[in-house]
Amino acid sequence: MEAEKLVRAFAERHPTAIYRPSIVVGDSKTGETSSFQGFYQALLFYRRLYARKLVVLLPADPNMPVDLVPVDYVVDALFALMETDESIGRTFHLTSGPGKTCTADELLAMVATFTGVKQPPYVSKRAWTGVLRPLLSTFLFWDSRRQIVEKAEKNYMPYAWSNLIFDKTNTEAILGKFGITTPHAKSYFVKLLEYQARTLRV
Repeated sequence: MEAEKLVRAFAERHPTAIYRPSIVVGDSKTGETSSFQGFYQALLFYRRLYARKLVVLLPADPNMPVDLVPVDYVVDALFALMETDESIGRTFHLTSGPGKTCTADELLAMVATFTGVKQPPYVSKRAWTGVLRPLLSTFLFWDSRRQIVEKAEKNYMPYAWSNLIFDKTNTEAILGKFGITTPHAKSYFVKLLEYQARTLRV
């Protein structure tokens, strides 16, 4: 938001366009990525918690959309948009968008199948904030696991009950002319898991 404010101020004097990628992951064809940060950290965190028998319940909405977008699509989209004057002065969501986004439950089901780790049951936001979080604060006060829970809450909980679907009208209107489309996350998600497991040996 702060960056966009600066860009919009700059745009008063210069031709400018704004591009908003969502959660950028590896290549849709190979699964390759140069960095295992962000979303990959969440996957590792989940698997490590379960390995330590710490995941009993998952505070999240199973129907929460998780907007992943592969890096090869983002690069193709950026170059195509930057090369046309139609993009000047406009904002573009480089996201999976409507019809191409998986829910949290769909992604975790694929993780469960790939790793052999059973999915934990989900907990509502009301149950988490009203009952479970206060209990954890009490019983984990002197436990090293408290830091793990607090880190998860700080980094990932804001997304756990979100319901964001990004409008791609501007993006698709232009990219359709170039034949650039967003692959559905289901078509490449396991490739991301395979590359991560092979590279990090997890």
